[in-house]
Amino acid sequence: MVSAIIQLRRGVLLTALAFVVSCSVTYSSQDSVEVTGEGTVDEKLNLAREIAAQVWNSGLTIRVHEHFPELTDRQLQGLGIRWNVTTFKPLTGENRHAQTSVVIQCIFSHNGEVKRATEIVQACKSEVQSAIDSRRRLTRRSTCRSPSPPAGERPFC
Repeated sequence: MVSAIIQLRRGVLLTALAFVVSCSVTYSSQDSVEVTGEGTVDEKLNLAREIAAQVWNSGLTIRVHEHFPELTDRQLQGLGIRWNVTTFKPLTGENRHAQTSVVIQCIFSHNGEVKRATEIVQACKSEVQSAIDSRRRLTRRSTCRSPSPPAGERPFC
């Protein structure tokens, strides 16, 4: 009888231990880059979608892994990019003062190493910002029709 009780307690203890070990908390670190400039909200949203796809499909996880080689494939699955539209309205609820913002967000889900997660998100954000800046330079070049400026000056576009 005593051995049966000991085995039962041992079984309950092992079950409880397995439950505690299997439970984990997942955190999410994120940062965003606003898509600014000319254009409608829909145009900015399309640009955000294109840039997010460009950065992701150009091997973002490979570059992040090269910079953070200690990350496992499973941890790299926590990296993501999304785009979002948010309309900020004043507390009065008046729509004429509303501001709409389009952002590209870099997200990294992790198990609590906040400093490392923040560094990973910042690496992603840097790539997104570079892609946005590159797109702006290309757009400016294609739309600038002013005459060549004097030596040492930038074109006015």
